[in-house]
Order: sequence, then C-alpha cells, then structure tokens
Amino acid sequence: MKRYALILCLPALLTWEPALATTAMGIGTRDCTAFLRAREIGSEQAIDSYVAWGLGYLTGRNAAMRGRRPVLVDGGGLAHWLSAWCKQNPAAPVFDGLETFARESGG
Repeated sequence: MKRYALILCLPALLTWEPALATTAMGIGTRDCTAFLRAREIGSEQAIDSYVAWGLGYLTGRNAAMRGRRPVLVDGGGLAHWLSAWCKQNPAAPVFDGLETFARESGG
C-alpha cells in the first residue's frame, strides 16, 4: 500500500517548487497610491526611488532564482509597466506589482 501512495505522490514531488520566502523592506512596501501620486505630481526623486528599489529587488530575485530565465527590464520600462499595474491595483503594495511583473516575464 505504501508503494502505491508513493507512486501517486511522485508527480507532485517531481513538479514541486519551493516558494521563495521574501520579506520586503523599504519604499517597495508602500501601496500603489503613493507611487501613482509621485507620478501624478512629477516627483522625479520619488519615482527614481521606486524604480531603483524595484530594479534592485528584481536583481536580487534573479540571483536567488538561478537556473531560471532572468527578468530583464530597464528603469523606464519598469516605471511604465508598474504605473499601469498600480492603476488596476491601487491598494496593493508596489512589491506585489514587481512579483507579478517577474512572473509574467517568465522569471
């Protein structure tokens, strides 16, 4: 009986991927309304802070996820994508948008 249980569980074990536990800190933990407000008032310093944090986060994620396709984006592309995502998810933290971006980019 144990043999059959193992055979039934084998596909799950072979496709299981450990979750990347992440504790985010810094400006990326603020909600999207703060990022959108910075865009609205044209605060280059605030926008640059979000973009720099996001690029740093994605760089770290790429390093942690070796063996997978890296997420590649420039600052302008990230700011544009994040603006659109944040408009759809204003209460979500910016960090969630970066995770979504990374998953959608195949990383």
